Amino acid sequence: IDFLMTDSLGNVGAKIVDSIAHYSIQALFEVDTVLCYGDPASIKFTGIAPANSTYHWNLDGGTPIGQNSDDFNVIWDTPGTKNISLKVEFSACMSESAQQTVLYKPTPIAEFESPKYFCLNDTATIQYTGVPSEEYIYNWNFDGGHIVSGLGPGPFQVVWGSSGDKKVSLSVVLDGCESDSIAQIVTISPLPPKPSICFITVDEELSKNMVVWQ
Repeated sequence: IDFLMTDSLGNVGAKIVDSIAHYSIQALFEVDTVLCYGDPASIKFTGIAPANSTYHWNLDGGTPIGQNSDDFNVIWDTPGTKNISLKVEFSACMSESAQQTVLYKPTPIAEFESPKYFCLNDTATIQYTGVPSEEYIYNWNFDGGHIVSGLGPGPFQVVWGSSGDKKVSLSVVLDGCESDSIAQIVTISPLPPKPSICFITVDEELSKNMVVWQ
């Protein structure tokens, strides 16, 4: 911008040249808006900012993962609705705030009770021990066991046709969010062999029948 200095008589004096810098700053970002609790949200800056700009993030209590201020992940300690905002600052110029909301959905916990040991052909009772919900989907794996009865959280009556260690596992799903799978080992003991009668005779000393097993 050029300025011409004039006095009261209209005489033109020195010409002053000034330069005003114009910076374009825009705060925009992308983020995963629906996530399961425990999963990191990916945040990426998509706005306009000169080099060496300062990014003022408000992550609503989240913990950033990564060294970059314009491309990183964030994780929260609790589920719920999380409000993220950003302002970009450069050379005393501040952008307008950009905001987005993340739905951090709760993830259920898988836990159950099962007997540790029992005999072959006995029925095991297995049951989910968390807080049940009609919205839960229960993914049971009884390692080849036959379900005599039981649905959903149980209790289940399960019987196995062979002895040995059996791995029972469970994961629980709520609204697309699946818990970690947990497992317990059930040890099934084989049945003791049945004795067979070898022969029947008479004990001459006692004058009684004598049965001999093999």
